[in-house]
Amino acid sequence: MNRRFLIGLLLIWSLGPLFWQVYTSLCSDQALTQPFASIDHRWTLVHYRNVLTSNPPFWRYLVNSFIVGVSSTFFCLLLALPAAYALNRIPRKLSIISR
Repeated sequence: MNRRFLIGLLLIWSLGPLFWQVYTSLCSDQALTQPFASIDHRWTLVHYRNVLTSNPPFWRYLVNSFIVGVSSTFFCLLLALPAAYALNRIPRKLSIISR
């Protein structure tokens, strides 16, 4: 098969669900339940407004997730960097054993 064809097929396979998700998030509820009907107001941003102004607060949960992600990355690096340095300083004869 042609290499470009395979790359194109892989891109469609990978990006197709993302495009479908964006498409359905911008459609109105009626457009989703009746996809082939003629609907005057097919596109809407109401779903995004509902999420961003909802209760429980979306922004607070987003900030909490960011804090947890950054702190866990920091602590992982805090533990992993000294261990990697110590393993790098092991003489070559001992490094064969540790593999």
